[in-house]
Amino acid sequence: MKKKNIVLSLTVMLCILLSACGEKTDSSAATSANTDKSIAIEEVTEEDTSEEISEYPSEEAEPVEFESDKGYSIMYNPDVITLDDTGEGDLFSYNTDEKLDAPVYISVIRYDDMDSQALTDGLILQSGIDGLKAENTYFGADSIETQCIYIENDVDGITQMQIFYVIPLSEGSMLIEIGGYIGAPTNVDTAINEMLGTFSLK
Repeated sequence: MKKKNIVLSLTVMLCILLSACGEKTDSSAATSANTDKSIAIEEVTEEDTSEEISEYPSEEAEPVEFESDKGYSIMYNPDVITLDDTGEGDLFSYNTDEKLDAPVYISVIRYDDMDSQALTDGLILQSGIDGLKAENTYFGADSIETQCIYIENDVDGITQMQIFYVIPLSEGSMLIEIGGYIGAPTNVDTAINEMLGTFSLK
């Protein structure tokens, strides 16, 4: 009788051990499967992220302020705008890997020996366009009173435009020229317009 009880007890213990091993094996398999799924998810995430990277510089970068010795300040994004202030004026060019149909820029020149009316008349005469007139408008962060001249030219099927803002100064005048073209990408127009909105006389 005792032998039967011992055998029965051993049999029960053996079953419990085997059962426990089975659970561990299943748990290991589940862990392995979960690990594989985790790796697969990470790989997909990495692929998705790489596809979202833009090939052009970000226009959401923090702008910097440029204070010119010509008497004004302006904010611009150096990731997409190149500044050349080594010449007669300051030239801000939109400059990325993005292919544009025509140059896009802002030019600022100060004329200490020419008042705003003489400068406006000279621009109209130089254009050679009959009936071209300047319009009174406002410009920049401080709504500066200016005269504006708008010119369009067809160049190899591209309608290029020039917009001139003539600002009167206590001595002389300042000329802001914006160059671009009809149909330019929205991000390019936005970058230029945001810059113009920060222009301020000092």
